[in-house]
Amino acid sequence: MNRLLLFLLISSSLIAAGGCTVRKNTSATRNYQAFITRYNVYFNGKEHYDETVAAMEKDYQDDYSRLLPLHPAEMRGNGEFPQPAGSFTRSIEKSQKAIQLRSIKKRPRREPGHKNDPEYREWLKREEYNPFLHNAWMLMAKSQFMDGDFLGAASTFFYITNHFTWLPSTVTEARIWLARSYCAAKRVNEADAVLKRVRTADLTNGTLKGEYAFVRAEIDIARGRYAEAIPSLKEAARYASGRQSQRLRYLLGQLYLREGNFPEARREFEKIEKTPSAPHAMRFNARIRRSEAITGSDIDRKTMQDELKSLGKLARYESNSQYLDQIYYAMGNIYLATGDTAKAEESLAKAIGLSQRKSTDMALAAVALGNLYFRTARYDKAQPNYAMAVNILPENYAGIKELREKSDILDKLAVYSNTIAVDDSLLRLAELPRPEIYAIVDKKIERLKKEEKERLEREKERLEQARNQPIAVSGTTGQAIITPQIRPAGAETQWYFYNPTLREQGKQEFRRLWGNRRQEDNWRRSERNNPAEFTDDPAARQSGDLTELSDTLPGIYTREYYLKDIPFAEEDKLKLKAQIADALFEMGLLLKNELDDNASASAAWLRFLKEFPDDARRKDVLYNLFMMASADNKNSDAQRWREMILSEFPESPEGVAVKDPRYIDHLKEMNANQEKLYEDTYRNYLENRNGKVLENVAFARKNYPLSPILPKFIFLEALTYVTAQQPLKVSELLREITEKYPSADVSPLSAEWLRQLDSGRQLAVGEGNLTGWMQTRLFADSAAVSTPTPQGLDFAFDENAPHFVLIAFPADIVDPNSMLFEIARYNFNTFTVRDFDISLNRYGRIAVVRLAGFDNRQDAEHYHTLVSSALPPLLPEEARVVVISEGDFNLLLNGGRSLADYLEALEMKTDTDVHRAVLPDNEYPSPQEMYGEFDDEPDDSTQPRQE
Repeated sequence: MNRLLLFLLISSSLIAAGGCTVRKNTSATRNYQAFITRYNVYFNGKEHYDETVAAMEKDYQDDYSRLLPLHPAEMRGNGEFPQPAGSFTRSIEKSQKAIQLRSIKKRPRREPGHKNDPEYREWLKREEYNPFLHNAWMLMAKSQFMDGDFLGAASTFFYITNHFTWLPSTVTEARIWLARSYCAAKRVNEADAVLKRVRTADLTNGTLKGEYAFVRAEIDIARGRYAEAIPSLKEAARYASGRQSQRLRYLLGQLYLREGNFPEARREFEKIEKTPSAPHAMRFNARIRRSEAITGSDIDRKTMQDELKSLGKLARYESNSQYLDQIYYAMGNIYLATGDTAKAEESLAKAIGLSQRKSTDMALAAVALGNLYFRTARYDKAQPNYAMAVNILPENYAGIKELREKSDILDKLAVYSNTIAVDDSLLRLAELPRPEIYAIVDKKIERLKKEEKERLEREKERLEQARNQPIAVSGTTGQAIITPQIRPAGAETQWYFYNPTLREQGKQEFRRLWGNRRQEDNWRRSERNNPAEFTDDPAARQSGDLTELSDTLPGIYTREYYLKDIPFAEEDKLKLKAQIADALFEMGLLLKNELDDNASASAAWLRFLKEFPDDARRKDVLYNLFMMASADNKNSDAQRWREMILSEFPESPEGVAVKDPRYIDHLKEMNANQEKLYEDTYRNYLENRNGKVLENVAFARKNYPLSPILPKFIFLEALTYVTAQQPLKVSELLREITEKYPSADVSPLSAEWLRQLDSGRQLAVGEGNLTGWMQTRLFADSAAVSTPTPQGLDFAFDENAPHFVLIAFPADIVDPNSMLFEIARYNFNTFTVRDFDISLNRYGRIAVVRLAGFDNRQDAEHYHTLVSSALPPLLPEEARVVVISEGDFNLLLNGGRSLADYLEALEMKTDTDVHRAVLPDNEYPSPQEMYGEFDDEPDDSTQPRQE
């Protein structure tokens, strides 16, 4: 009771002393406004924020087959994932109301005797005198973030870092959340740049340490640097609580798993399993993921048997029928760990066959089975499993690029393998008596007829079931009700191919009806015309059974249809043998260069040498066999191939090379040392040690004359002569690159610089080597070095004007032509209707890919988000994306300023916009009142300030 009376007395005193106006700035009014702000509007907004965040973290349905997001709110920027529930509009409105009603901008009356006190002078220069109001700004920014307005939140956090500089902890927290906002908006480079401004000494409490570790982990994960993310994620999980702590622990287990740290992965997943408060789905999936972390080296056999028994019990429960794919997938992983590949193959096949959802879990089983076949060189069986997986897995699945590449390689390999099998079978058929050939053909025809009849019966049964399906009828109109396709809440109305959710629904429906089909002609048919089926030789049958023939011609049931492909004439036999030779040669190259399968490549090339001894490619085959044997330390075989090369092709480049008995040793030394040497050379260049650069380049020229990266050494040599102001030497070296190494990645840039020098232009010369590319000045003539206008630039920032998207990068690190090609290819694959004008410009060291065709800033920002979040990543870490209006870009060029100048001006404009969006202009003090120097003001001790 006494505390309540004291509270009322203090409140009454504050009201009596200061009133409720923000036009006065006294100690009483400041304390009163802080008190009202905290326990009135802000309190309600903060309560709503905390409750909504807690509900979002608790109720969000995670997809445990993918890397979990660090927080559900970040999924608001990704339409392919389920969207979290909850609106933060109320918290935003409450924060804005608190700022609008309780902000104290007016400077206080000066106290006599403090004119020379630096701390007092700084206090008078503050832009906000309500000591609690920074909390309202932070609440508004965090609410914007949780609501999915990541760029709006970034603007507000940026404002806080500029306008509350006297609160270092608040500035540090705002800077961390600014980085988090950029990362959620898929602008990882910007996020990293912001977070690097946070020093360890700034992290003064547990909250800041946890938030910093959270964002550091998020940036590393976005870049695929899982090993670097693990320590930060562990730190973030230590400071988290509740469901958020469980999510981070599960994600930590996933990262350990990807990095091959299986003991730590098992430990994290076991913690989740034994956490009663964790949701059932998370604990079940932790149980499945734990099976992926079991290896024979650190788990005894009895433990593995216990694991298998436990999973077998799970499979028998009816309630787990929809999770059989995950259970058998886990069992397959354990069998793989024990080395029982037969049981593993059986379990993984069950996981695929029993899958009811055709989801990511089924795809993971297909990948595991494909890997098993791949390791045992059963490429014909690995290929369909990889093809199935890449058609199901999402575009942002980690490793999808490698899977696609492997699947594409196996596609090519299957073509060559099938060519050899078919042509071999046809040649064998041609040697048989005609009656035997007719018998094989007739047997084939009878089988096809039987399969077609069975297929038609199944189709008839399916149609009959479809007719008997009940149709809902409207009770009021008597019309059949067609259930519309469900669209997620908040999904935009847009064309089908621009909506990732609708596209995914279409993919799932296609797979439900047709299964997993490759993108090719005649995809409805599971087999093409394959004469390999004519033979009884199992080795010749590699293309499956023909089961769907609804679109075939009647001729498929006649002998003539098949007999026409059999090579009875000698000319036709020679043609097929030539096809076999081509297939064997190309198959060997694929197996060696793409799959690193030297044993299988050797088998293909040995047959090539035996059956086609006079082929013009014999020299290439012998050289490859020599290189593979040397790499595998098969010295006797290597010597055998070396002698054959010297005997048959002594004057060829290969013959001259292998004459040196230490040829292989020289190659190994070059491969091991050249990359380290280049890294050292480039580091010395950045540190302006040009003497060491020239020394390293001379060493590379002498010892690695055939190195594929020698042109990069020469380019660095040319750059050192730029700094030394020797244009003739620069031209000489650039010309050497373009003439001797036209296909090198630095050749296009060298050619452009050479053209500029030959036309009389001069390269920019500074005090040191070219390093700070974002500060490079841009000029309208794209090459001349002139003096920029001394006056500052007055950018218009017209958001409704046509805009450019600039993708800027250092041209000496990133190849401009390759960057141009990749962006053009991305646009072609992503935008089927829209087209953008794309051009490449160079401004000294900086290269800029400019895209035009955007109606306004919002349109350009949308493209910025798309290109920054492309998976696999499209832009290198060195690239920066700048959105700028056409008028401001022309002003930038004519003024001779850098992109860094424009970004700085944009930041200041953003800062002002945030302030004016919350506080109207008439709430601002005058510039003289806010920033005026003391000496220009009357002394308050003799002339009181009017309130």
